[in-house]
Amino acid sequence: MMNSVMTKDTNTKAKLKLKELEEFKQVLEKASEQFCWAMDFTSFPQIQEWCGKALDVIEELQTEVEYEYYYIDSQLTDFDYELALFCSENEVKVD
Repeated sequence: MMNSVMTKDTNTKAKLKLKELEEFKQVLEKASEQFCWAMDFTSFPQIQEWCGKALDVIEELQTEVEYEYYYIDSQLTDFDYELALFCSENEVKVD
């Protein structure tokens, strides 16, 4: 019973992390849009350079966040599949 509670707690944390990663992806996308806007509208090369640096960092973070998101999502999908399989194989049959 304790193991079941721990698994449920872990999966709840994983689902919460997925939700927060999704929200963070949106923040990064908005930041990227803002820096692209600033880069397009400035006439100063130094500001364009800074925007480029910021966009490089944002792109790197977006890649890391996507990787983490899909990793956790696939782990939860695998768990759900294994749980369904276990339940169907170990179903208590009563006549």
